[in-house]
Amino acid sequence: MVILVQAFLYRQFITGPFAQIMQAGHDQCVKYWWSNLLYVNNFVPWSMPAACVGQTWYLSNDMQFFMIAPVYIWLLWKSPSIGNLVLWMSVLLSMSASGLATWFYEFRTTPLRGGITSKEFAYFYTKPYFRIVPYLVGIFGGWLFHVKGDVIRSAVKLKPLVKLLLSVELWIVTIAVEYAVVFGIHNEAGIAPTEESRSITVPYATFSRLAWSLALLTQIYLCEAGLGGPINAFLSWRGWLPISRLTYSVYLLHYGIDIAWVAQLRHVWQYYPDFEMVIIFLGFLSVINLSGSLLFLLVEQPAANLEKYLLTPAPKPAARERGGAGGGTGNKETV
Repeated sequence: MVILVQAFLYRQFITGPFAQIMQAGHDQCVKYWWSNLLYVNNFVPWSMPAACVGQTWYLSNDMQFFMIAPVYIWLLWKSPSIGNLVLWMSVLLSMSASGLATWFYEFRTTPLRGGITSKEFAYFYTKPYFRIVPYLVGIFGGWLFHVKGDVIRSAVKLKPLVKLLLSVELWIVTIAVEYAVVFGIHNEAGIAPTEESRSITVPYATFSRLAWSLALLTQIYLCEAGLGGPINAFLSWRGWLPISRLTYSVYLLHYGIDIAWVAQLRHVWQYYPDFEMVIIFLGFLSVINLSGSLLFLLVEQPAANLEKYLLTPAPKPAARERGGAGGGTGNKETV
């Protein structure tokens, strides 16, 4: 449905100097709509000059990771030593490939520098073998908690002062690492295309995903060990539950709404003063979440209910025993 709307209907209603950007996505959907349905649109077309429902390249990554995950899980279950060896060798190979590809092809730290039609986006940014490191760290983290969960939770028994110092230090370090991964290249990742040194791009491509995932895994363990404090309370707030149910619908719609807004602009897009950007951001946030709510209520939830109805086995008829006076055994009646 999203492919149909974004590819074929948007361009019928969007007019303006930049409306031609809708044409590229439409053409890709006409030719390669099937690659989205088969979760291979991060490979087909290989060069990705444009994309059909562009943001869904990551759904293909996620599905591909999901399909190979049982291999690692089975190895960890049958032989933890072999499983860990294979898993961390895969991490090392992915990191090495990222660094080497960045060195030889002079990839930049982000495809924003060249846009979604850049070689970084097509050949590097969307490919699963460069992006699998956090997924593998997640598999390892789940296995480790399965076998050592009691040890991790035992941190709650530490002396109060030790718990405070340990938790504060680890939270500061992990937040600093995550901040460096996301914002550390801010000056280097400007929109204007400028040259980047390999001394920045290669280490970032090699270590950023591992650093981010290990920091996040440590924070999860801190929360499970009772060292999360107010951060864990905030993240565990039940108010996130209804919002979380909209995330998939919002994910499917947000890029199309962004592109539709850009396509109808009557002026060259530029970054305005901060206050104006805040107003634009809040407008996008409201429209996208409202659209996501409608998609969830009208399509996603009814489809989930139908799937549950079709796949849930029908309950077996209950057998009611009908006995005689005094509790004697009698005939069984099916109801």
